[in-house]
Amino acid sequence: EIGSGLVGSEMCIRDSVVAAMEKTCEDNHIKYQREVIDKGGTDASSMNLSGYGVKAGGIVVTTRYPHSQSAVASKADIEAGVDLMTAFSKTEFTF
Repeated sequence: EIGSGLVGSEMCIRDSVVAAMEKTCEDNHIKYQREVIDKGGTDASSMNLSGYGVKAGGIVVTTRYPHSQSAVASKADIEAGVDLMTAFSKTEFTF
């Protein structure tokens, strides 16, 4: 839903990455919602499944009419995406 926060993408990505992104949102008071989608995806799913795999995740901003010249999105959701990318880029992972 537009204005309800970022969407944590779960299609063909690692649960550990989704959990880390959600924790980052919670720790930094960034509004988010769980993705509910049955089609589509990104290159992250191919990266995650190739060879030994690469831990990959996605950050989605909910939009209406996304592939048109009149797409609609919440400015607050877009700003939350920037906040999440900034905070998440400081996360240290152990393998």
